[in-house]
Amino acid sequence: MNALKYAIISLSIGIIFACSTPPEFPLEPVLTFESISKDTLNRGYDDEDQTEVIISFTDGDGDLSGLDTNNMFLIDTRTGFTEGNFTIPDIPPVGVSNGISGDIIFTLKTTCCNFPEPGLAGCEDVLQGFLYDTVVYEVYVIDQSGHESNHIFLDPIYIRCFD
Repeated sequence: MNALKYAIISLSIGIIFACSTPPEFPLEPVLTFESISKDTLNRGYDDEDQTEVIISFTDGDGDLSGLDTNNMFLIDTRTGFTEGNFTIPDIPPVGVSNGISGDIIFTLKTTCCNFPEPGLAGCEDVLQGFLYDTVVYEVYVIDQSGHESNHIFLDPIYIRCFD
């Protein structure tokens, strides 16, 4: 089974200050899918192809960052395989309310095709007539207090299964 590889490349944050009436965000992080830079990738390992994903978040208690803890998870809905090997960068607590919102921008690296016939290697073999595989990733985060966010689904990504 191929592990999904990805890396966070940017995190932009809007800190909510207590100068005015702060918005009332729930304690649990809330995610919203925003965009994906391209929806078709060539099959392969790791850095052979990639797309940029943007999701927005809010977190009422402001403790979304990881501090060396894996706290963002992607599930390949084709296989159910969960990947959780990265940490949202530290977000310094600012203001009285500590409610935060912002965007998480990360690079989602390509994966192999998931052929319906057993014994075929999805990054090396070709299955005649099987031109594209479709993968949808489910994403969620867990904050430092253990609050799990809602689960969101990225737009479908089409993996080219031919050379």
